[in-house]
Amino acid sequence: MKEQSKKLTYRNLERDIERRCIKTDETQMGIPVFRGYDQAHREVFNTYIEKKLFSLVVDYLLAQNWEWGTNEYFEQANAALLSDGDITSLKRLWNGVIASQEQNFWATHSVTKSSPDNARVLRKAKEAALTHMIRYREILDQLGDHIEIETLDRRMSQIREGKRFTKIKPNESRKMDTDLFWEMIEISRQAAESTPEQIMILGDDLENLEPNEIIRFQEFLDEKLCDAYTWDVWALAYIAQDGCSDEEFEYFRAWLILQGRTLFKSTVEDIHNVLDDIPAGLGTRAEGFLNLTGSIYQSQTGKNLPAGKQSPCDLKGTAWKEEKLGILYPKLWEHYEFD
Repeated sequence: MKEQSKKLTYRNLERDIERRCIKTDETQMGIPVFRGYDQAHREVFNTYIEKKLFSLVVDYLLAQNWEWGTNEYFEQANAALLSDGDITSLKRLWNGVIASQEQNFWATHSVTKSSPDNARVLRKAKEAALTHMIRYREILDQLGDHIEIETLDRRMSQIREGKRFTKIKPNESRKMDTDLFWEMIEISRQAAESTPEQIMILGDDLENLEPNEIIRFQEFLDEKLCDAYTWDVWALAYIAQDGCSDEEFEYFRAWLILQGRTLFKSTVEDIHNVLDDIPAGLGTRAEGFLNLTGSIYQSQTGKNLPAGKQSPCDLKGTAWKEEKLGILYPKLWEHYEFD
């Protein structure tokens, strides 16, 4: 058992919490066990709030699971953002949390179609989404943001009626190919201010596709995930996020795809050319994107998405060890001031 470093980096709230903990030799499901986590969590979160590192606070919160409700940390951040007048961060936080709850509702809704036993869970998901949407509406009303209120009212109506609103409708005469795949990604990216919002918008668009086209979309997604499954890209994710497990690397690659064709292609070709476009911290994860297509397909067909044709990905490139990253990737190490 050893005490972690007390020095905070102020780049990644989650990793800074771990720095204030005592790391044990124990693991749970392969994840290291830390002692004193709750106290460290409170101290570090308070410090970030006091220093008004609101962008990093929002990144940290949006990386959490808010599908069924919020907690004291969300409430503390909400109060601080309102008090400071940081409306941009406030909206990003609320829209991201609500988008996660909406997506959870629609995923539960699709399962309930084929399994009515899930009706109770669906009611819970509906209540969670609407409760927070109503709260956010009150905040928007105080801010006088009537345009966003109008959009929010439409989204609440969808939840109440159980019918998705299609924000952007692809050309139904087109078949899914690489260009359409990237076009849908780009449209959703431009229409969103956070990853959860982008995933929600993309889900609306996927609802317009025929089941076979949804399968094709998933095939392209699987292909891109494999294209980015390289040791170099993993090093980038690891250094930028101050650590990145195998599972977190999959979330990073999903996020990278959501950034669009140009950045994705440039990253796979040479990670050193995209450092200014890959932010440090926890904002580079998109776990919800990995389950989106299956949810939409089940909603339309009542069946599970068929297994893809993609063979298991091979990790490409030259393997590295964590302790050698600074030597092997000095430009990344210096750029992200990793320590």
